[in-house]
Amino acid sequence: MREIDKVLDDQEKVFWEGAPKFWPFFLGGSIIVVIFGAFWMLFLIPFIALGLFAAFSGQI
Repeated sequence: MREIDKVLDDQEKVFWEGAPKFWPFFLGGSIIVVIFGAFWMLFLIPFIALGLFAAFSGQI
């Protein structure tokens, strides 16, 4: 007997078992986060560069 069968009620069913397929899992959610992160980093690069320039030129 599987461990899951010990905790399931009589009316409950397991519809899916195993690991997710890579590409549908990747394209479904995590690629959105990667794209957002890339745009966010592009937005922040000028501010980081200005801060580093100010710090190294002695303006801070």
